[in-house]
Amino acid sequence: MVLAFTGGMGIPNLDELHAYLLAVDFKLRVYKLIDEHPQAKRDYLYVRQLFDALGSVEANIAEGWRRWVAGEVTQFLRYGLASLEEAKVRLKDGVHRGYFTMEECRDTLTIGNRCGAATMALWKSLQPFIKKRPSRRLQGRKNPGPKRATDALGQSDDNM
Repeated sequence: MVLAFTGGMGIPNLDELHAYLLAVDFKLRVYKLIDEHPQAKRDYLYVRQLFDALGSVEANIAEGWRRWVAGEVTQFLRYGLASLEEAKVRLKDGVHRGYFTMEECRDTLTIGNRCGAATMALWKSLQPFIKKRPSRRLQGRKNPGPKRATDALGQSDDNM
């Protein structure tokens, strides 16, 4: 995978990004599963929450792909990963509610797991391109060595 930053991480077309393709595949499989199970389809709140999470996975990967700065790209990939986890948990909740069996969800969850692995691999591959900033706690300190422990009166161990 080419990772030069030329408007979309060096990948000219979003439809060539493996993580994105898996996110779309996962979403479409869940849509089909819901469509095949009328009881799940009638639970409007459940379906809305599940579909919102599903749509957010591909949307965040796509938005990250279009960012120009590695730190921003990875931020949106993290959002996508969080939404993916939410969608997988909600799908399993459908099993708990009796809408479908775990066997019916197995292949779909496998695609979801592959999407997570591909997204995480992309996230990791971008880490060398992120400029690290010093911790705010250390900013402004001349010697960022360890702080001394103090008691309730503000006395350090050295003064006791």
